[in-house]
Amino acid sequence: MKRAHHRSVFGLRAFFVTALICAAAPMWVGCAQTQPPRALPEQARVFEYNEGRVVTVVSGDACSMAFQGRIGAEFEATMQKVITHVEAHACRSRVLTLDSGGGLVQPALRIGERLRQLGYTTEVAGWEAGRCASACGLLFIAGIERVAKPESPQGQKGAGLGVHQSSRRLGDSKVCLPEDSSLPSSNARVKAYVERMLPPQGARLYLQLRMETDCRRMRYLTLDELLDHGIATRKAGA
Repeated sequence: MKRAHHRSVFGLRAFFVTALICAAAPMWVGCAQTQPPRALPEQARVFEYNEGRVVTVVSGDACSMAFQGRIGAEFEATMQKVITHVEAHACRSRVLTLDSGGGLVQPALRIGERLRQLGYTTEVAGWEAGRCASACGLLFIAGIERVAKPESPQGQKGAGLGVHQSSRRLGDSKVCLPEDSSLPSSNARVKAYVERMLPPQGARLYLQLRMETDCRRMRYLTLDELLDHGIATRKAGA
């Protein structure tokens, strides 16, 4: 019965959140595979910034949030507003759906700490275009429950969670941090964070793949890797 409940709740939420984002941004690429945009329900609220948006819906004691965009300079302030809004409703369930190619590491670390402190569940967006890559992975692993999406039939993007080395822009070039003098302090912060968020075997694999994958590439983890190492706590619908 509990397994069937998880499946039904995820299916409804995945459809609902997709419809919310597409109503707020019908030109977003992920909307091509959804029904025509619908009007946002009265309880929905959209928090926008220059590189993305967060759509929130409060229904009874359940709060659903969907983040789509880049973790840029305005992300942290926007998410703080979202968290304040959600916490004002004293929701027992807080689920944050993630669809992002990444961005800045430090804001992701700070928001991730807040998500863990407040007991949020995180999940990778379940539609085909959904992914949570690079710095977005730091948000995903902050969840108390971490829900992985099924792998696509073609095996593209694995289960949607992608990692690679941090990088820095120097002029028009991207420099991977393992080649950069700031490596010790920058990666030490990430390492400590990952080790707090994940069980030991999950932290080891996450950090290993992150350090081994060139910043100009992306390594998407398989569903088995996520579940077997505790990086995800369950598969969507399970």
